[in-house]
Amino acid sequence: MSDIDVKYAALGGSAGWLGPATTAELVAPDGIGHYRHYRSGSIYWSPSSGAHEVHGAIRGKWASLGWERSFLGYPLTDETTTPDGVGRYNHFQGGSVYWTPATGAHEVHGAIRGKWASMGWERSFLGYPTSDELSTEDSTGRYSEFQHGSIYWSPGTGALACRETVRLHVKCLTAPTRFSINQMISNMRLTYATAQVGVKYASFELLNLPALNDVDVGACTMGTVTAEQTQLFANRNSAGANDVVVYFVRSTQPPFNGCASFPANRPGAVVASGASAWTMAHEVGHVLGLSHVSDNNRLMTGLGTDNITNPPPDIIASESASMLASSFTN
Repeated sequence: MSDIDVKYAALGGSAGWLGPATTAELVAPDGIGHYRHYRSGSIYWSPSSGAHEVHGAIRGKWASLGWERSFLGYPLTDETTTPDGVGRYNHFQGGSVYWTPATGAHEVHGAIRGKWASMGWERSFLGYPTSDELSTEDSTGRYSEFQHGSIYWSPGTGALACRETVRLHVKCLTAPTRFSINQMISNMRLTYATAQVGVKYASFELLNLPALNDVDVGACTMGTVTAEQTQLFANRNSAGANDVVVYFVRSTQPPFNGCASFPANRPGAVVASGASAWTMAHEVGHVLGLSHVSDNNRLMTGLGTDNITNPPPDIIASESASMLASSFTN
């Protein structure tokens, strides 16, 4: 009797919930393990992992990633109820898949999984994963989204837990010429994660508004906007009331890299085509309540983000507290 047969018998055999076999016991495509499919799931075995069942949405996620040939490898557990009693999980050689009725099935692995585990898994403030692990827009970092925040990882920062999220929408009249939008978003993820704030890139839209492409921002003073800013910031398609919208324009008049003064109830900023790599993160920082400082080591330097001397720039503890308390993070 094989280990798969033993596991199957322990689960009730053909009278159990797995039901009858639909295949013979077969060698797995990687040539290492064996498996057999059943009416309601599968049992996989390898010399190093033993025999474990996998079924339902968790099995579906594992299959979509490539079964045992994926980075997850073979299952190390049967599907198990989570300690909070809400979800289900299987641990695998290279990570885990967690499922709840509200979130569906998502994988978590590596340093991000390690951070989540150290915080208490699903019983931490983050709750369950709502995404698989994702790459940042410039491919230098990784992140996973959870019910109540996110975990960001980069080689320089390690894994950082974010307890609040800013939902970001990008509206583009003219694409930036020095640094791509993706680079700016990645830089924003990097700096904001150090302040425990995640970034949800919610949507992108091209706008054809030639009369506003060189937008008048006046003195760019918070609480005061021009007629052109009012017109531009009315374009909030798909953005929620507390979501932040960034408008990429050819230029501001007078010329600034960006401007974060916005009409009431329309949180957002404009960024000019010649902006620096840190301009978007800086301007959204203003939207979240941060002020200029005279320190080129910090994101909120008032001396020009082109002059940042030690990238990535710093966000200090009091600034983090302001961002976390903003009505535009949640």
